[in-house]
Amino acid sequence: MRAPESQGLGERLQEFGFVPGANLEVLAEAPFGGDPILVMIHGTRVAVRRDDASGIHVSLLQP
Repeated sequence: MRAPESQGLGERLQEFGFVPGANLEVLAEAPFGGDPILVMIHGTRVAVRRDDASGIHVSLLQP
């Protein structure tokens, strides 16, 4: 996972645990492609705006 480079946003997401190698799970998305997206990371649920989430790069784990 790689956090977006937006001013201050990357640092804030890192404080929530969005760091390389972290596992996350998408729990819910707002209907009709709206905001926010709810994810679980390190046992904490975090709501992320879709614009901000678009800058987070992830790799899918195989079951």
